[in-house]
Amino acid sequence: MTSTDWATTRDHAIKAFNEIPHANTEHEIVQHFTERPELVQRLINQIADTKDTTNIRSCWAVLRKRLHDPGPTENPTVTSSSNREARVRSAEAWIRNAGSHYDQENEALSELGFTITINVKGNDVEHGNPSGKLYAWRHDTALRDRMAELWRQHRPAGERTEQDATDRADRWKQHRAEALQRARARRAAQTAEAEAEKTPA
Repeated sequence: MTSTDWATTRDHAIKAFNEIPHANTEHEIVQHFTERPELVQRLINQIADTKDTTNIRSCWAVLRKRLHDPGPTENPTVTSSSNREARVRSAEAWIRNAGSHYDQENEALSELGFTITINVKGNDVEHGNPSGKLYAWRHDTALRDRMAELWRQHRPAGERTEQDATDRADRWKQHRAEALQRARARRAAQTAEAEAEKTPA
């Protein structure tokens, strides 16, 4: 249906619906038609296509109702490839931050969802985090190798961060021990001084 005049549209709808509209209903639909004729025509075709398989008492009444709430004007679809790219970027960011602190490459890969083989009481068991960022692509060896290489690149930085944290902790312990030693020495000196004052000259 290419015509955009109401008379042609109305005749098409009457044939499709097998129903004549009430005057009030038609009046409301015409108001919508003057502003958005393509929407009215699209909804007429949609309702006509489903009227035989749904329990519709009045196609015109349904059309009027849908014109008040036609639904979203856009319906974007996220493809699996775009979802994969987003997950990969998220995984790369995770490796650069938290993942670089994992001691073993397999531990980091398992956390991402890749299947690894571990030995449990003499038996080889496959393991992978089902909620990992890349679990859906756990059998993609090229992607696995890519993540492994990225982990190897960033692991030294993680080790340096861990060593810095260890050094800070060691320095704090040393300062704490020295402070305690000085406090004990002061208490001992105070005790000795007090005892000396008690001793007769």
